[in-house]
Amino acid sequence: MLNMLGSQLNVTPEQAVGGTGALLGLAKNKLTSADYSQLSKSVPGLEQLSGTSALESLGGANGLGSLLGGNSANNSMLNSALGNVQNMGDVNTAFKALGMDSTMVSQFAPLILQYLGQQGASGSALQSLSGLWGAGS
Repeated sequence: MLNMLGSQLNVTPEQAVGGTGALLGLAKNKLTSADYSQLSKSVPGLEQLSGTSALESLGGANGLGSLLGGNSANNSMLNSALGNVQNMGDVNTAFKALGMDSTMVSQFAPLILQYLGQQGASGSALQSLSGLWGAGS
């Protein structure tokens, strides 16, 4: 999934992980437990990409921050954004901290939904995600 995002959207691996982490963090916090559980079962490793787990997979916020130019304000903004993604505003904040603008969210969401569908995620979980991310269906 991350390679697909990187190649199709021309983003860095860090941006792919962070952007995916923000969207999946929102999913984890807002989907019903049944929908999120179904997604997790369909896509092994999904949990490692949601919220701050995405940061840990990149060596923590400091590792990601140094790749983004070492700005400590960006580090804390990204860490707080990924740590508690409650709405699309938080997702946009995370994308901004990663050096992407909010229009990138609308490019990430359909690709992630497509990937999850290919992995066998249920229609109801995908519909919930689509609505949550404002991606249409």
